[in-house]
Amino acid sequence: MSKISNTTVYPTITPTSDDLLILTDVSDSNATKTCKVSNFQNINGGGIASVTLSKSQILNLHTHPVVIVPAPGAGKAIVPFGSLVITNTFNTTAYSYTTPNPGFVCGTAIYTTVNSTDLTGAATASYAYNMQLTGVNTVTDNNPLLFSTFGGVFTLGNGTITINLQYRIVEI
Repeated sequence: MSKISNTTVYPTITPTSDDLLILTDVSDSNATKTCKVSNFQNINGGGIASVTLSKSQILNLHTHPVVIVPAPGAGKAIVPFGSLVITNTFNTTAYSYTTPNPGFVCGTAIYTTVNSTDLTGAATASYAYNMQLTGVNTVTDNNPLLFSTFGGVFTLGNGTITINLQYRIVEI
């Protein structure tokens, strides 16, 4: 029998959410079973959000923040963590923006703000940020994670903005 460390027999791969893992089900007399990689994400309450904002959504962010992760339900809160990547896809006209910098909010908790110049360039570019709370905030249950301008306004422009981030759902 080969050992798992034998990468010729068991080649190393980058798993996808639909790949299967072998495990022991202790609730069924230690029977050997399989599950999808995505089940581990679900059991830990985590996920990855990827949302592309249209021109209309961008121009109306000051009155209509965009839901990045929907509200998780009573007794649960969304906690973004790790890396955040934002891609400003330039079309033919760059956006203009007034202060303050846009960012992420979940209930009363304010997370990372994004440098508005990263969203108003005249070329397609991606920017990475570390997702974190800004200051001391109260985490409240059953609120969506929103991308908001906090009163700033986008004008002109006709490209898209794509937001990719990691998050956990925690019980509170």
